[in-house]
Amino acid sequence: MNKPTRTRLHPDEASLYVDQGFAALCLRAGMMTDPALLKSIVEGEMYLADFDPMHNRLRDAMAQPESFDPMLQAIRSAILRRHPAIQEFLAAAIEERLLQGAARIPAVILMTCHRIFLLEILVQEMIKSPEFLLQLHRHYGAKLRELGIGKSFLAAARDVYRATEDLFETAKFLTVDNSIRQYLELRAKTALTAEDLKKRNKGLFLNIFEATVSDYARGYRDNALGGVALSMSMVQDMGIEGSNRMVVLNFKPGWAELYETWNLAFVCGKVGNADIILPKLLIPQVIAAEPRHYLFVRAITLWASAHMLMFYRLNGGGKDPKVCDEMAAIARRWGQTNLPHAEAYSQSSTGTKLNEGILPRYLRKLWNTYAPGLAQ
Repeated sequence: MNKPTRTRLHPDEASLYVDQGFAALCLRAGMMTDPALLKSIVEGEMYLADFDPMHNRLRDAMAQPESFDPMLQAIRSAILRRHPAIQEFLAAAIEERLLQGAARIPAVILMTCHRIFLLEILVQEMIKSPEFLLQLHRHYGAKLRELGIGKSFLAAARDVYRATEDLFETAKFLTVDNSIRQYLELRAKTALTAEDLKKRNKGLFLNIFEATVSDYARGYRDNALGGVALSMSMVQDMGIEGSNRMVVLNFKPGWAELYETWNLAFVCGKVGNADIILPKLLIPQVIAAEPRHYLFVRAITLWASAHMLMFYRLNGGGKDPKVCDEMAAIARRWGQTNLPHAEAYSQSSTGTKLNEGILPRYLRKLWNTYAPGLAQ
C-alpha cells in the first residue's frame, strides 16, 4: 500500500532537506513583493479594494516592494520546529525528484508567495478583532450577491456549483461558511457549553469526512487513513482566550501537526487551483500556530481562501486542476509519508491500528456517529 518511509530526520539533515526543498521550489533569499501583483490579488481574488477596515494595512503593504524573507523564514522555522512529516516529505521529494516541475512554473510560485503574503495580513486582522471578522463576513456576503450567488442555501448551492463544476468544492464552500458563522457565535459568548463542543465537533467531522471520502474514492488510501485517524479523536474541550476572543480547541498531542500535513497532501491531489488554496496552510499564522490555536486559525483562513478561489472563478479565472504535471505523484508520495504519522497518532490517541480494511468500516461508523443533526 505504501513505500517504506524514512525514520525521523536528524535536525541537521532536516534543515538541509528543507533548504533544498525551498530551492527546488524557486524560493530564495532576497525575493521581493511586486505591488502590481498584490493589487491584482486584492482586487480580483480578495475583493478588498473597497473594504474600509483593511484600507490602511493594504495601502502600506502595496506602497513599495517588501522582502519575502521574514515570511519564508517563519515558514521554514515552523516546518523544522513542528512538522517532522513535512520534513520527511521534502526529503523524499528531493530524492525522488518530485519537485523538478517547479522550475517550469516560476510565475505560479511567485503569485502563490504574494497570496501567502496578503492572506497572512488578512488573517492577522481576523484573529485580532471579532468585529473585523464580522464585518468581513458581511462584506463577502454582499459581494457574492453582487456576483450572482443566491442568498438561500439551495440557490447558493446551485450557483456555486455552476461556478466550480465540482461537488466537493461546492460542499466545501457552503460548509466553511457555516463554520465561520459558528465561530462568530462562539466569540460573542461569555461562556461555552457542552452543546457548543458537540456542535463544533460535528462541523469538524464533516470537514474531515468530505476530504477523507474524496481521497478514498480517488485511490489516495494512505492519506485517507490519516483522515480516519483525525476523525477518531476530536476536540477534547474548548474555551475563549484573551481580549481578542480567540477560540481555543484542545486535542490530544499530535492532532494539529497530523492535520496540517494530511490536508497539504489532500490539497495537492484534489483541489483545482491549488496555488490559491495551498496558502491557507502555509501562512505563518497557520503553519506555526500553537496546537490549541491551530483549528480556529486554520478555519478562518480556509474561509477566506475559499472566498478567494470563488471570487477568482466568478471573475473569469479558469480551473487548473493540477498546477504542474507532478501534482498527483506529489500527493501520493505525501500521503505515503503521512501514513506512519497517522498510525502512530491513532495508536497513541485511541489504541486503534490503521489498515486499509478499516477505511470503509470506520467511514460508516463515523458518519453514523456525527452526521445526525449536522443541519441543526
